[in-house]
Amino acid sequence: MKVNIKKDKQKGFIEYNEKSKSIVVFFPDKAVVKEVEKHLTTKRDFKIPESQEIDDYRIDHVAAVENKTYFSLGMSDLFAATNVFVEG
Repeated sequence: MKVNIKKDKQKGFIEYNEKSKSIVVFFPDKAVVKEVEKHLTTKRDFKIPESQEIDDYRIDHVAAVENKTYFSLGMSDLFAATNVFVEG
């Protein structure tokens, strides 16, 4: 899976391999690469709904690279954590 990213008028992309649970970040600014890698490979809590009830969820403590679902969740808050914009 390839996801395009942008920050400060520079563009790059993230390649995610679900089979190997790994990412490769291609971006001109190495500091941005490190931020994105850290955000997606560090274990953290994800609240996963168990039903339609607002307070019915489980908490999974995993890295976003664990599978496609967590990767998508990690990408959804990438901007908030790193100021790196995910392009459609």
